[in-house]
Amino acid sequence: METPPPSTAKFFWDTDPSHLDVDRDYFFIIERLMEEGGDSAIRWMMHRYSDAQRIEVLRKSRRLSRKTARLWQNYYSLGEEEILCLSTSCPRTGWKFQSHFSQLCLRRHPPLEDRPCSIQQRENLRLSD
Repeated sequence: METPPPSTAKFFWDTDPSHLDVDRDYFFIIERLMEEGGDSAIRWMMHRYSDAQRIEVLRKSRRLSRKTARLWQNYYSLGEEEILCLSTSCPRTGWKFQSHFSQLCLRRHPPLEDRPCSIQQRENLRLSD
């Protein structure tokens, strides 16, 4: 059984890293390192796991933050609809004001094609929010 290198142990604070198997527990390990890993941990993950495994985790994970998911989405040039943690816009399904809430969200964060393109325009948009 191969375990993650000792340099990654700090990212597995809630489990004993010596009990992790890099093959059996690949989903958990990749997910945690994508979200929390530093440079050396990310380098190890990129070397140890295939693109297919990393993309599978990115597509199926519910624990990645939107910021992390966006970073890896851009890295792999994936569509937003392909990534589970980005595809759920309102987790409170069945809420009676859901359509009103969705309209408020769209007003605050218009679809990408309606947003300014240049970095300066994006900065101005952030400052005006």
